[in-house]
Amino acid sequence: MYWLRHPKPTPDGEEIPPTPMSVIREALAELDRIDLGLWEEERGYMVRVNRAGEIYVGPADESVPVGGQLPLENLDLIEPFESEAGIRGPDLFAPRSRLRIIASKLAGAPHLLRTRLETEALASIATRGIETRKIFDLYPSFDRKAIEQALDLEAQLARNLEPLAVAA
Repeated sequence: MYWLRHPKPTPDGEEIPPTPMSVIREALAELDRIDLGLWEEERGYMVRVNRAGEIYVGPADESVPVGGQLPLENLDLIEPFESEAGIRGPDLFAPRSRLRIIASKLAGAPHLLRTRLETEALASIATRGIETRKIFDLYPSFDRKAIEQALDLEAQLARNLEPLAVAA
């Protein structure tokens, strides 16, 4: 929502205007109506916005707008983004190669791929001073690279709070 409600720079420096809430609500209703299964274990769908701020939804290779045709130049709303405040948002489906965010699993909390182990739980252990190698020992059957990625994601999310704290 943050990204949609603020201007967005394209890679070539052009600015995409904020998307009005009425358009966001219409897109959410369309997603609900067509039941795309947007948040499955493997990504097959996209939510995109074009340079005019119009929202498009559909399969990754053929997203269609709410009531129109997909333009060639558009941005995927699920991909990582960077805000003017220095916040770096992760990919909202696969924040890392071995992590997933699925709305119907763990209430949308980031977790290790094909598990129910939340990244926040691992970060909570780490913030208590437990070394990464000891976390590996606590979860010996889990992928070590996925645990490292979980800790990295949570560190990124914590860094995102820093500019907001300064602004307040």
